Amino acid sequence: RSFNIAAKSIGGLLTVAAAKGFIDQVTRIRGEFQQLEIAFSTMLGSEEKAMTLMNQLTRTAAVTPFDLSGVATGAKQLLAYGFELENVNDELLTLGDIAAGIGAPLNDLVYLYGTLRASGRVMTMDIRQFANRGIPIYEELSKVLGVSKDKINEMVTAGKVGFSDIQKAFRNLTSEGGKFSNLMEKQSASIVGLKSNLGDAIDMAANDLGKKLEPAIQKILQGGIDLAENYEKVGKTIAELIAVYGTYRTVLIVTMAVQKLNMQVLRQAVREKRKAAMASIQLSNAEAI
Repeated sequence: RSFNIAAKSIGGLLTVAAAKGFIDQVTRIRGEFQQLEIAFSTMLGSEEKAMTLMNQLTRTAAVTPFDLSGVATGAKQLLAYGFELENVNDELLTLGDIAAGIGAPLNDLVYLYGTLRASGRVMTMDIRQFANRGIPIYEELSKVLGVSKDKINEMVTAGKVGFSDIQKAFRNLTSEGGKFSNLMEKQSASIVGLKSNLGDAIDMAANDLGKKLEPAIQKILQGGIDLAENYEKVGKTIAELIAVYGTYRTVLIVTMAVQKLNMQVLRQAVREKRKAAMASIQLSNAEAI
């Protein structure tokens, strides 16, 4: 509810064309976000875990060439293949950097990587599929295993190459000094014409916006209705963000800011209700907030 009200209020402060584009994107992305929240809550058995993951994925979508839907689909696949929750976003960043480097769809690489992990054994065909897509897997595995490239297939056939070796090779390719290091952020930065680090810029923009939105979010959660005066303070910021990042990334920044504030305020409310309960006082959600 807070997100939708925020969108309409902010939209009213922009030009007609900009407002329409902004609100259309908010409606689409918020719809995606809600569906993904439900899906991840079901998969993980926890709304809090789902929200934490969604916040990570939203930021990843904001700083990379991939959209939220594609990133979230990749996350769901990795979870289904048995990757640990705390590693999912990092694995996506690794695969995304490589996918950006070779010009392949992200989820094509997620599928190959995930099924390889699930199978438990590396086959020659697996290595060839990576190599045929332009990944220098033979060269990197030779460094990981300490053997020459022409020995790799022999070791694979003998069952001496495991998924952990592939994983290490991929991480080496995307870590500092690797062929595909931070490639997604570099590509995204060039797209929006930024000279500074895109990830830091996005985080700073979301945090700055969050500070300006905080009074309004508090009122929304308390049941407030008249929010226009709060959003007049952030209308200019939104317009500037759209000019720099485009409408899609700006909506993701707003999403990050609003969700972070929602979590902070609601966690504080839980703490206040617990304190009140210890004193034999019952508080409503609005009173606790």
